[in-house]
Amino acid sequence: MGVDAEYIQVEAQPYEYQTSEVVENAASFQYQATEPRQESTHDVYVYEDQMQLGVDPMAQQMAVPENEMLDPQNSAPPLGELFVDRTAPESLAPWLLLLDANAMFVIHLVDSNTSYRTMANPHGKIPTWIDADGSCLWESNAVMRYLCLKHKLDPQFYATNDLNLRTRTDMALDWCTTVLFPHIRQVLDPTGYERHDATDLATAKLYLDMDFKILTDYFLRETPFVGGEYPNIADYAIGMQCLMLFATDYPLADKVRSYLYNIAENSENWNEVTGTLRDHCTAMQQEHRAYEIEADRRKKQQASFQRQLEDERFAQQVQEQQVVEEEAWKQRMEDEKQQREAEYQRRCHEMDEAMERGWNQRAQQEEQQRSAEEGSWKSRMTGKVEDLKAEIGKLREEETAAMAAFMAKKAEQEKELEELETVINQWKADKQAREEAEAARAEAEAKAAEEAAAKAASKPAAKPGVRKAAKKSK
Repeated sequence: MGVDAEYIQVEAQPYEYQTSEVVENAASFQYQATEPRQESTHDVYVYEDQMQLGVDPMAQQMAVPENEMLDPQNSAPPLGELFVDRTAPESLAPWLLLLDANAMFVIHLVDSNTSYRTMANPHGKIPTWIDADGSCLWESNAVMRYLCLKHKLDPQFYATNDLNLRTRTDMALDWCTTVLFPHIRQVLDPTGYERHDATDLATAKLYLDMDFKILTDYFLRETPFVGGEYPNIADYAIGMQCLMLFATDYPLADKVRSYLYNIAENSENWNEVTGTLRDHCTAMQQEHRAYEIEADRRKKQQASFQRQLEDERFAQQVQEQQVVEEEAWKQRMEDEKQQREAEYQRRCHEMDEAMERGWNQRAQQEEQQRSAEEGSWKSRMTGKVEDLKAEIGKLREEETAAMAAFMAKKAEQEKELEELETVINQWKADKQAREEAEAARAEAEAKAAEEAAAKAASKPAAKPGVRKAAKKSK
């Protein structure tokens, strides 16, 4: 939900203007005015518009009370006349500028929805400024620049003595007109606002997010306002456009809301200039909500009625289709029944004939098959007997040959066994002879050793030196 526009309002006592009536159907209007009348709290002149040609200005002057008449000799003349529409945000910025600058001027409240034309402004643009020298111009940014330069208003509003700040202000004004203004209008009226690059509402809101990021991160990066420490004409233009978003559900970022609040707080005429616009935005928001609710109700009602009609039409079609299908089904069942009966009779007759033929054919086939099988069995049995006889003869021959081979092998094994016993006996005899020879040799060696020992014992003992020499000679 959008935030109520009353949020951007500071507590101040507005004054009441005595304004002209709304200018309607003024294609041939030629502006005439009475002598000026001064307000009690501001040096602002208010003229009563002459709605018809040929009205004597002096006659209208006579309608002004004498105690409210301004002495022309003791006051400065107004700077010019300003035509504004209190519900058009672009026309309120020049008005707020003139009030905050305490300038003397004439205000005309008109309705921009009517065919507003004057001889000075055939284009019908609001706001329109008619200078005291007769110059006429429109376009809000052009009017504010003109007022600051022509009438030398306070430099805080346009930085006439600072080229950098003045260029920054011009850039912000042009950015507001060419970038911010179209995106706000796109969100305000996404279906009715036609542009060559028109997008849907969601995309327009994304564009606004980027626009306000440029505002806060670039134009308000170092100062609270585009104009520096105090609001200037760029802040007035941007602030008036941002107020229109309170008629939508677009949520303003906290930095942007603080920025608008600072403008309102630093302009003592903010509430008076924007009051009608804020009320207009609130009314637009309420109308929009009511329209959405009514449109949604109508849409649901239409959808419900449409669904009911479709259900009834569908039920009728289903019923008619069921009747048609039922009749078709009955006829199809009857036809199928007759076809089945005829088919049954035909098949029964065919089956009887086929069964009779089949029985005869099967009997002949079975007889032929039995005869063929019997002949085949006899031939197989005869072949098997012959095969068995041949196999028995073969087995007998193999058995005889095997027996002969076995007997030969057995005789050969017996011969080998006898040879082996002969070898074993020979080996035993050789072994016994060797043992006897060993025993004889051992006995001879023992006897020789005994004889040598006896000889040694019978010889005298020798001298030690001689014994050593004998050992060395050995």
